Amino acid sequence: MSVPFNGLPSLSPIQRDFERLLHIPRQVFGQLWDKQLTIITKNIEIDIFKLDDILHERFGKYEKDNKSAMDIILEKYGEEAFNFIESLL
Repeated sequence: MSVPFNGLPSLSPIQRDFERLLHIPRQVFGQLWDKQLTIITKNIEIDIFKLDDILHERFGKYEKDNKSAMDIILEKYGEEAFNFIESLL
């Protein structure tokens, strides 16, 4: 499932959920939002590699434990956060 991009106001709930579910401030969301891909797909797109970088800063090199970014999101932030990120991919 993707989230349609209907102009900048459509970002507000996404920014709010990043802050609420993943404790990623709105200012940092601007680094995650892939503006070019959003324009091309007409859906709100995030850069999963940048999200992965943020998770590494918080939780270290989790790949050494055979965990993915999505595993860490589920483990540290719960199912709602996992489903939220999955909806943006």
